[in-house]
Amino acid sequence: MAPSPRRPQSSRFAASLLLALCAAALLGQAFTGFGFRAPSRTQAVSRRAGGPLEGLRGPLEAVAKTSLEVNPALKEFPKPVLVWLHPVAQAVVFIAFAYGVYLGWQVRTGKGEEPAFVLPGLGSGPLPASEAHPLYMRFALGVFLFNAIGGIINLAALGQPILESDHALTAVAGLVLLVLQAVLPALFSIAPAARTAHAYLGSATALLLVAHAALGTNLGLSL
Repeated sequence: MAPSPRRPQSSRFAASLLLALCAAALLGQAFTGFGFRAPSRTQAVSRRAGGPLEGLRGPLEAVAKTSLEVNPALKEFPKPVLVWLHPVAQAVVFIAFAYGVYLGWQVRTGKGEEPAFVLPGLGSGPLPASEAHPLYMRFALGVFLFNAIGGIINLAALGQPILESDHALTAVAGLVLLVLQAVLPALFSIAPAARTAHAYLGSATALLLVAHAALGTNLGLSL
């Protein structure tokens, strides 16, 4: 019996992209409802006594408590600063992250040698997209993680629970996906499918972070 013809590479890519976009869209719809109006406190934040993040509660509450003991003046910061400093900082980093995602697709489409802008501190002068992409991704992961801890401390300074919102859930999910993205390149040489997974999972992660930002906006408006 003659072997069945293989599906074209472009078809597999299109199917993978469609699945990634659908998954991210469903996550966004499920978590946010795509609402940006100022809701009531009970409407804006889905509270949960336990759940998938409960194992992180002890360590994170200890970090927040220690930080506030070392810097008690944080509790005296104006409320708008404590509420909105974190999302503004994360939005700035997301711009760099989105550019890194774009560079990743440049590499995937055979344009990895084209020059790419590099932020001061990440490298010197324009670099090939193939070299600039991992620089932006490592930078984004590190700063996202640092700012996430800052957001937890700010919530604690406001006297708010830190893990009971869907914003917190998507934050952890996003960080886990970013770490997975950082690991996948180590498999490129032994598992070619890892390149495809890396590309489409990265795009889905970006969309999940957009949903996360929508949740954060609703959370901030409810405080």
